[in-house]
Amino acid sequence: MLSNKDFPPLPTQAQRKKRSSKKQPSRKEVSPLAVMHAHPTFLNDLPDEIILEILDYLPGIDLKHFQLLTLASLSRTNRRFHRIVTGRLYAAYDSFFCTPYLFLRTVMSSPGLASHVKSVSFRYGPNVHAERPDYVPSVSDKQLVKDSLKKLNIARFDWKKWASDCNDRNVEQEQLYATILLYTPNVAKLEIDGGALAAMEQKPNKLPWWLVHFRHVVNGKDFGRVHRFQHLKCIRVDVQRLRLRHLAPIFRLPSMRKVTLIGLVEWAHTEEDSKEALQRLFRVSFIDELHMEKSFVHDDVLDVVISCVKKLRGFRYWSSEDRYEVNGWSTDEYWGITEQEGYEPYPYEDEGRNSYDR
Repeated sequence: MLSNKDFPPLPTQAQRKKRSSKKQPSRKEVSPLAVMHAHPTFLNDLPDEIILEILDYLPGIDLKHFQLLTLASLSRTNRRFHRIVTGRLYAAYDSFFCTPYLFLRTVMSSPGLASHVKSVSFRYGPNVHAERPDYVPSVSDKQLVKDSLKKLNIARFDWKKWASDCNDRNVEQEQLYATILLYTPNVAKLEIDGGALAAMEQKPNKLPWWLVHFRHVVNGKDFGRVHRFQHLKCIRVDVQRLRLRHLAPIFRLPSMRKVTLIGLVEWAHTEEDSKEALQRLFRVSFIDELHMEKSFVHDDVLDVVISCVKKLRGFRYWSSEDRYEVNGWSTDEYWGITEQEGYEPYPYEDEGRNSYDR
């Protein structure tokens, strides 16, 4: 036989019972099974823990099972559902589903909502999201962006120009994405599709903004009131034209545990690609897993990377020559054997300087 002892109350059930005990007259104890048969149970009757379990079957950011609108509707039902659902509703940001400016405005205006963001996925490059209409910021939107960036107090950047560019309808999406990262202190997972951005093809020494942020963190430079990405543990990057000398800050980020690089091409042809040069850039890394997918990396380079990762427990290397051949990276110009355009030396001190640096 089943009894009440077989159904211990969950924490939220106990709290709700405690709050309502003064209003309810004493009555004979009734078996939960009898109550279930006598009275129908609605969603609002369930404890928070069960509702959260149900929400696991409603992924908000998922290409195949998109339920973001369902979560949004549920959060508007009442205050209780709003409190329960909010964390799931803002747990992930994917640029495929939401215009970056609108999400940036949200995390800037509400630190509480921004604290829920644990996963971020960016897609940028030529014609990405071209079908999506441009959002035209209002006067209040522009003022919010200006005030928020000013409060960060980042001495190395011209916040006025930064805000002005973010408020421009023709702003590079990559800049908006990187700005979102400044306001999501609890992000633990980052996925970047198209890591080199289109502008890098025109300015080979210009790093993506997100890498500039990481570089400031690992080098201990003044970063104002910006968080230090202390919760970021996993990153997946389609590197495009980025090289290991650009990506070194990822490996040196103290919280990083898993790094996945897609399409990396490295060939030790020049003095700048020597073991000593790479060792100076990487120093010591504490990641646990390193995956290189569809990549073409020289054995000497792999030796340096693996030797710098002291606590490596998982390593996977998927060798592929596709990008090496298709993108023209097999040419002497790309690898710096000649002095023609395409040669990129290691800029140890000035790497990543952008137009906002003072």
